[in-house]
Amino acid sequence: MHATLEEVRLNFADPVASVLWGEITPARVDTLGIPRDLSLYIKPEDIVGDGFDQLLLTFPSDMGMTFGGLYGGTTADFEGEIVDLEQLRIADAQPVSDGTNSLLVTFPAVPSRSGIELLRLDVSTTLFTISAPLGAALRLGDEGFWQRVDAGNATEVGTDNTLTLIAAPESHEIVRNLRVVPPTFTPNNDTVNDVASFEFDVVLVRESSPVEVEICDLSGRRVRLLSERRLTTTGAYSVAWDGTDESGNLVPPGVYAARIRVDTNTSGAGLDQGDLLRTVAVIY
Repeated sequence: MHATLEEVRLNFADPVASVLWGEITPARVDTLGIPRDLSLYIKPEDIVGDGFDQLLLTFPSDMGMTFGGLYGGTTADFEGEIVDLEQLRIADAQPVSDGTNSLLVTFPAVPSRSGIELLRLDVSTTLFTISAPLGAALRLGDEGFWQRVDAGNATEVGTDNTLTLIAAPESHEIVRNLRVVPPTFTPNNDTVNDVASFEFDVVLVRESSPVEVEICDLSGRRVRLLSERRLTTTGAYSVAWDGTDESGNLVPPGVYAARIRVDTNTSGAGLDQGDLLRTVAVIY
């Protein structure tokens, strides 16, 4: 007995354009863990019929994207020394939450007769790894088929012809931008400064590794270990301590040391694992 294939059927859908070229700019960054503004340019060649009214941008789950605006115009509109974005803004463009690793934007349809030669999507994001591939697609209506945007020379404003963000950081520490908020807290259940939050970024580590905050008294004795593990370690963290020890009892007032580290092997990777230390004070 064996399976046989008797028939294959292919359903073809009309494209929204003959080809879609896309380019992200700036594509190269020199600092990780810092919010930045980016522009995605999409150049549709030979828009078909009613065109498109939805744009989907996909990205790694540790990044997140904040919508800044959607603009449309001729190629010359975007390549002059002075660009009047408000005149090019596409009215009623609305960002739609579409999961943790994508941004969906809907807008009035851009048909073949629109005169639009170039789209620009502005977003804000934070890069945590050496590279982050982005994806983009356009479609018409909720029942339409997505047409992929291919990396290429969409505009002279960009120079890299890519949809991948690349980082060349000068520093190779994997834990950055650490702060304690507030540095002195009062865990007395009055809803004011009841917890201290350790806020920091983890960069450059792709695999799933535990991120730990170890709380010790000034003699070096551990009083609490806080740990968080994600599918992808990189990203922004806010780990809260409520002033209790491992048994759930409130610790005595005083100054405590917090050690922040990522439990991962960085040997041979050219990364600096160094633990970060901060102090936090408990008062009543």
